Amino acid sequence: MKIINIIHHHYIPTAMINIIVGVIALSLSIVLISCGASRRQETPPKEELPYLNKQFELDVRWGASPKTVMLRLFDMAKLNPSDIFYDLGCGDGRVVVEAVKRYGLIGKGVDIDPARIIQSRARAEKEGVKDKTIFLNESFFDTDFSDATVIFAFLNNTLNKKLRPRFLRLLRPGTRIIMHTHDMGEWESDFSENVKSECINTGKLECFRTARLYIVPANVTGSWSWNEGNTVMLKIGQSFQKLNGELIGKESSAKIKKLKIEGEAFTMIVRFGDKADTEATYSGTVKDNTITGRLVMQSPYATIHKNWIATRDPATWRSIDR
Repeated sequence: MKIINIIHHHYIPTAMINIIVGVIALSLSIVLISCGASRRQETPPKEELPYLNKQFELDVRWGASPKTVMLRLFDMAKLNPSDIFYDLGCGDGRVVVEAVKRYGLIGKGVDIDPARIIQSRARAEKEGVKDKTIFLNESFFDTDFSDATVIFAFLNNTLNKKLRPRFLRLLRPGTRIIMHTHDMGEWESDFSENVKSECINTGKLECFRTARLYIVPANVTGSWSWNEGNTVMLKIGQSFQKLNGELIGKESSAKIKKLKIEGEAFTMIVRFGDKADTEATYSGTVKDNTITGRLVMQSPYATIHKNWIATRDPATWRSIDR
């Protein structure tokens, strides 16, 4: 109204007034539309954040891992540029981003909270690693992480146990799982270490966290056989990476000294002879129902090297999650 009064005071025709008012209105509309577009662009598309407009319940509250512990876990897992690294319950993405920056690997984070995914993507972009990171807004119980070579998880004992069957079903033998503070119950870690860390809301002057490394074992349960002039059979029981075995078809003095699986690498050492002075070392790589490798026979008189292949009766396979 004020504009029109000023215009009338200077005797500008009504037609011209209408034109001026129209231009002003159009300009305001463009500004409002632009602002609205900017606000819409700040939030990623809903299809990328499926939980943005859904109710969800957190299984565990996110808490930052102390950096000293995180870096020690990286060392224990021997991260390298060829790794595909997952953080289950990634929070603000700091662990994924740190791993990518330090080792040049591919990093993937999973979190059911869309706000955390937005934070993670913003952190990755700020740190210049956006092109090597992926952040998924979903439950890690739904995630297909079968391409992982390393899994990081700072959850709790209950969730870790629930994840065990998925780890054993989806992950390839040799995949490394790193955790701290909490464990996986009956599945004992292959290596653990108490690491000095920052004290967070404890009132203590010195704090420690237990860092744990797990290596996913191949399943070697069942009956394996091979030929050494006669058929030899090895029956193996397995609980996670722990093995027990019984040899059938070797001489009665034969005793298993060592039976080990690490990833897909199998080793068995057998001693036999009246003085237990002869030793046979069977080593090989497990692929499905076959172990392919070498047999080394050592006695006081000679050392013999042979190729060695053992095959499993598929019907004797059993689960190793007891």
